[in-house]
Amino acid sequence: MNFLTKSAHLPSGAHLRAALLTTLLTGPLIPVAHAQQTPTQARAGTILLSPVVAQITLTPIDAPPSRDIPAGWREIRGELRTATNTRQSFPAGTQARVTVRDTAAPDRALVTVTFPVSRLPAPYWLTFNPARLQKGHTYTVQATLSSAAGKTLWNSAPTPLPTTPRAVLNLR
Repeated sequence: MNFLTKSAHLPSGAHLRAALLTTLLTGPLIPVAHAQQTPTQARAGTILLSPVVAQITLTPIDAPPSRDIPAGWREIRGELRTATNTRQSFPAGTQARVTVRDTAAPDRALVTVTFPVSRLPAPYWLTFNPARLQKGHTYTVQATLSSAAGKTLWNSAPTPLPTTPRAVLNLR
């Protein structure tokens, strides 16, 4: 869309206001001198303003649960992250294992999800039936990354299991 009119009709300072309006409505602008104008571009004097469209995907926390989850089940989503939020790469064949454990029986995993990982941060998604939880018990969620040979490469700290039906929980 062209939000600018001919420069002869714009009052002083209107070029800047029109460019800002175009930026707010269509994204950042890249100046290109003496180029042919297309319908999505705007001209300010001798500068051609072209919108740049950013590719952003947002996943709202309050989005409805997936249709694949049975009624009454719980869903936990999040990321496996380093303690310093830096990127870290791992060798080929690395597997992540996210587990839910009862603190009264930490040697036995109640729920386990395993998937390949090549770097952190890495997203995870866990669903389970809360009927498997015992009242009065305390549960934790923990992630472990292991090499193809089974050597532990990274562990997150055990984190309390959220009690809500849907939760975002980043493990560090």
